[in-house]
Amino acid sequence: MSKIIRRKSDNKVFYCIGDSETTELTSTKFNFTLGNGARTLSAIDINSNTHELLTGITPPTTFSGSGIFSYTDSGWSINTDVLEGINGSRSSMGRSNLEVEL
Repeated sequence: MSKIIRRKSDNKVFYCIGDSETTELTSTKFNFTLGNGARTLSAIDINSNTHELLTGITPPTTFSGSGIFSYTDSGWSINTDVLEGINGSRSSMGRSNLEVEL
């Protein structure tokens, strides 16, 4: 199971983190620790006014952030327009496409 950070306005998911990892969503930022405390990160553009932290979520098979996925009560969906935009940029830089899976 996982914790996800979902934007309130459109249900797009930006982080999918293991339930055992430490997370904190405040009115000013999102903090999370990975690798049993080995690495702490902050996202200052994500806060409790714009996003929500959901726990106990079954993650998709292959997750990538940047709003490629949305999550609602009915489950996961892939935002193909976002994925195509990211892959277009990656292609122009000679990088391989992202492949995601529900």
